[in-house]
Parts: sequence; structure tokens; C-alpha cells
Amino acid sequence: MKRYSKEVILAFITKYITDSYNISQNSKGEWINIKSPFVASSHQKCGINIDEYFVYDFKLDKGWKIEDFFAEALGESRNSIENKLFKLHLAHLKGALKVYIPEVKNDEIVDLDNIPEYVFPKTNSFSKEHILRDKHGRTAWMYLHNKRYLSKKHYDKYNLSFVSDTKCWHCNGTGKVDGEDCIICNGKGKNIYFGRVIIPTYENNKLVYFQARDFLDRDPTYVVKTKNPKLPRNQVVYFYDLLKEGDRIYIVEGPFDAMTLYDYSVTCTLGQSLHECQIKKILRKNPPEIVFIPDRDPTEKVRATVMKNLKKNISKIQEIAPQSLKIGVYEWWKGTEEKYKDINEANITAVDESKIIWVTDLKERLNLKINNKIDGE
Repeated sequence: MKRYSKEVILAFITKYITDSYNISQNSKGEWINIKSPFVASSHQKCGINIDEYFVYDFKLDKGWKIEDFFAEALGESRNSIENKLFKLHLAHLKGALKVYIPEVKNDEIVDLDNIPEYVFPKTNSFSKEHILRDKHGRTAWMYLHNKRYLSKKHYDKYNLSFVSDTKCWHCNGTGKVDGEDCIICNGKGKNIYFGRVIIPTYENNKLVYFQARDFLDRDPTYVVKTKNPKLPRNQVVYFYDLLKEGDRIYIVEGPFDAMTLYDYSVTCTLGQSLHECQIKKILRKNPPEIVFIPDRDPTEKVRATVMKNLKKNISKIQEIAPQSLKIGVYEWWKGTEEKYKDINEANITAVDESKIIWVTDLKERLNLKINNKIDGE
């Protein structure tokens, strides 16, 4: 099978799929990252690996050979795709391809103390008065109460709010700020967080990040369920100000899981991987113990990926943390129905100490015993 150069692959992507992409590098090689062509997403979570020559859509949790991915994305035959690639290859040999290749994307350290206020949307609180007056407020309240098992104590502790204004707050719906297209709504005048619950997080009493979750039950093909701001997520420790000094810290995947364990010190990764910056911030709270609470996805392949990332996170912490720190994994799913994906869905509000597996031996992790225990298979 012929392997085409990065220039040819980029030319194909920009000509037939999208002109929005970035390039990154990790242990598996160089990636061209684009938005998934199959599901609505505001993030470039579909990666084309140039070195290993495959594509993986992290939104779908599905992989392809590059030609097969192009064929499925465009709804064409593989022969058609190969003909298009070969023509671009010939153009490249003749020096006729004009493709912009950006520098490899690196993590940037951003001063969280100087985030412009206009990045954060104007919201409505969950006071009784607002809910009675705002139909969207009532819908948001029902979403949190009936589907997420949250109540007034959660609204107050986590400062939850919702967005009911359809107009962009930065440009007031005009699409223009100082004569230029609004950088929030891209000149459209629409509120990009309309119909969403806002889950904020604070560090040293300053708002530094938030997650916006759709509560209108819109079709996920067109409206992504979760929308995050264009801020450095890997530098944020969610609910940092609520983590108690010297307390055991639990690490879950999403903010709803964290809020479900209302009475505990809990943070979330907003994904499956911890960044070194996040680990150092967590350790500043001087926890004697850190306990991971992984999701229990019904798909075996996804579950294996979760466990793989879990082991990496544990290794990262052990490289930095003092030897006295204990690390554990909470097997919350034992004794529950298989249908539950996470602790919020299972409405687990208290930790059962008997289900915590403590990881104290490096060799035990390396020979995958922890993975076997977690999978329970």
C-alpha cells in the first residue's frame, strides 16, 4: 500500500474536507487534527497520524486506515479516494501543491489571573424568582434535578447558572465590536452558550474556566452536548477552591460526577488525562491520599482506553508526589447494575471504603494487575 506524504494528506483534507486543522506531536508520532466529520463538535478530536498512517476519531472512538476514513467521510469508493490522492501526489512531485503547514502545537502557559472578562458569558442564577420568570430556567432546573440528581445545595456550593439570552453578550447581538467581527460569536451575533447550564470553577476566588452543558435536549448531531471556552484547560484544576487542605482528594472525569460526591474533596479531569501542571496544583493541597474514580463505559474497547490512561495518570503522580502519598482506585460499579456509565448516572453520593483498591507497588501496576482488577473480568 502506498503511503502519501504529509503535504499530500494535508492537501486532500483542505480540498475535500476542511481547511481548519492543527498539527501536534506525541509518543505515537505527528498528527493532523480536525473536527469530526461525523458528529457535531467544537473541538478538533479527529486525528490523522502521519507516522503510523491511520485515523482515529476520538468522538466516535473509531479508527480507520487513511483511505478508508476519507472514503467514509466523503461517501465515495476507495478507488475514487485513491485516484484523488494520486493526482495530488503527482502535483506535489511537480511542485504545484501549495499547502500551509503550521508549527507543531505546543502547550502554552497562560496567566489565569489575566483572562479577559468578556470570555465569560452573562448568566442567570438558579434563584426561585428567576426560575419562575424564565421558561429556560425551569427547563434547566428540571434537567439538573431529574437527570443529574442535583438540588439547591449543589446550585449554591458550585455557583451553577444558566444562559437564556439568544444574543451574544460581547457584541449585544450586533456581530461587531469596535468595527471588527466579534471574536466570541465570529460576527454572527448569536449566543454560543444559549440553552446551557454553566458549571464554573475558581482558583484563588477568581473564575478561570467553565463547562457549558446543553439542557434543551437538542440533537447532538447539530448541537454538541458539552461546550468549553477557548482557555487553557490543562492548567485548570476543577473546583480547586473547594478542595480542602490536607484532605483525601478524589479525581473523576466530569464535573457532574464531582458534584455528585457533594460532601467530599473532588476534582475532575474533563477527559482522561492529567497534565503535569494540574498534578502540581493538586499536590499543593497536601492530600495524604488520592483516589481515582474512573468511568465504567459499557464498551470494552473504550473501557480499556480508560484504564490505560488511568495507569498513565498514576505514574505521572508517582513521579512527582512524595512517597508517603497513597493512591487508590474506587471500584464504584461493584454491586451496581451494568447500565451505569459513571457515578452521576448511578447517583452514588457516598464512598464505600471497601471498594477502594490501593496502589502501592510499582511492579503491580506494570504487570497490569490493576487493570485486571478494575475490569473485573
